[in-house]
Amino acid sequence: MSTSKRLIRPYLARLCVALAASTLVLVLFQPEADARPKRLAADEAELLLKGNTVFGFNPTDDSTYVMFHSGNGRIRAELRSVTGEISESGGRWWINDAGLLCIDWDNFRWINSCALVVQDDETITFQDENGRVVSFGEVAKGNPDDL
Repeated sequence: MSTSKRLIRPYLARLCVALAASTLVLVLFQPEADARPKRLAADEAELLLKGNTVFGFNPTDDSTYVMFHSGNGRIRAELRSVTGEISESGGRWWINDAGLLCIDWDNFRWINSCALVVQDDETITFQDENGRVVSFGEVAKGNPDDL
């Protein structure tokens, strides 16, 4: 066997081991497809929201809110403005045939609307029909603020 072949074989063996290890690392540490933002289907959105509370933020006016989606289709919410003013309302919520979360507020000052529900890990985002973020937040199990 020539000297060059003896030198190349160990190099090729190490190269193969390194490639196999790199491939394994890429496979093991590749983010799962579920970790990307996902528009929820109607049944997924209902399952996520029903009986749970969203602690959220409205980027258009920098207000924060707490919103409880009861299991019977009623909703209760408290909105806090940047000045600390608190506004409360009840209403009803449902997921329409297009998979949008719809809310009909009892407080005439609050805007009735429907929004896409998008989930990205722990964050939930509500978007209008053009994909603009209306609000976002996190879902907590149950009704921890007793709304």
